[in-house]
Amino acid sequence: MECEKKLKFKYLPVSIKIHIVLLFIIFVNSMYPWYLWNNNIGVIPKVLAGLVCFYNIYRFKLASRPAPIFSLFFLFVMYIWGNRTFNFIGFVLNVFFMLVNLFVIMLYNYNVKKIALNFITTGMAVLVAISLFSYILFLLNLYPVSPSDITSVASDYIALNYYTFIVGNQFQYDFYRRFCCIFAEPGHLAMGLVLLLAAHKFQLSKISNLILFLGVLFSFSLAGYITTFLGILLYNISIKKVYNVVLLVFFVFAGFFIIENTNSSKILDVYLWNRIDKTDESSFKIKDNRTSYFYNQEFERTINNPETFIFGQDEKIKDYTGGNAGYKVFIVKNGLLGILLVFIFFTRNMFVYRKKEYVFFTLILSLLLIQGFQPFWECVIFTYILSHFDFSDETHSLLNGEIHCPRRC
Repeated sequence: MECEKKLKFKYLPVSIKIHIVLLFIIFVNSMYPWYLWNNNIGVIPKVLAGLVCFYNIYRFKLASRPAPIFSLFFLFVMYIWGNRTFNFIGFVLNVFFMLVNLFVIMLYNYNVKKIALNFITTGMAVLVAISLFSYILFLLNLYPVSPSDITSVASDYIALNYYTFIVGNQFQYDFYRRFCCIFAEPGHLAMGLVLLLAAHKFQLSKISNLILFLGVLFSFSLAGYITTFLGILLYNISIKKVYNVVLLVFFVFAGFFIIENTNSSKILDVYLWNRIDKTDESSFKIKDNRTSYFYNQEFERTINNPETFIFGQDEKIKDYTGGNAGYKVFIVKNGLLGILLVFIFFTRNMFVYRKKEYVFFTLILSLLLIQGFQPFWECVIFTYILSHFDFSDETHSLLNGEIHCPRRC
């Protein structure tokens, strides 16, 4: 057991290493980076990872391990329902191989899950660090790379591509260009980073977590700010670190005070304060600006029709433009059935194991999903599985006795 506790990525078998690396690539791809615009190369790592999974199932006899049948069933049904619009070939390449991946990830021992989560976190930290450094040079007019124009025909994204980061068309003429890293929107970046921070209990003493936190900070994502502040607050209160809570509150108010009393105060007005609905002074409400006027009408028609309200409309409304996102888009496409499947899968462990960490993670995930609502993104599902399904029998060796540390521990 002592050997297992010290097991690291470099001691894993090659096939497990390859799978974890491919999982990281799929994690990044799910947040829609610029290199996936107008092509289908994102399917390649899914297929390769699926093939590696078949080998790992045979090599390590994973199919003989006890499986969380209930969670696997709802995971499969949820993922298939959310991706049901693919044609046969698209379903095989995008859904079938991902189901194999999710099956294998669920069966990995706790130690492998922990190693995979740490690898993804470190990889994202490296990506954000390189991108953020380039972005700061850009803000200081010191970045030497000339951009190219890039357009996503399918999603109506237009951006200047600086390769290590992009500047969306909606931010090109703003006094402050929000940090998106290599992804289409700041919200995409915040979705992936905040969940990783939550999985690590917002321990900012770790350099990788601190880098992810800085990525959220520069994104000026309101949902990212609220969930990060709430997460740090809850986790520190739960372990009775009042000192950290006091420091958090102090630095938040100090930062706002400095920005408000400098020439940068407009940043808070545009990206934070103006997005809060002040029509009712007795309540705090975020403005619902995630959908266009025409999409809101489509949403009303959907919920007023019992059939479409329950089952959704598939892709019949995909031609609506206007940067539509959030829970309304999800309900229109997936209906109440989709909501129910997502709720059961992502809350089951919270109710069964009643760990406060699971409660906090579910709360943060719910807030992010309400704003962006992308529960079928691999960055969401991977983080949840790798951080929540830690109930495997740790008295067994890492993978049915097949993996051993090559050194004495």
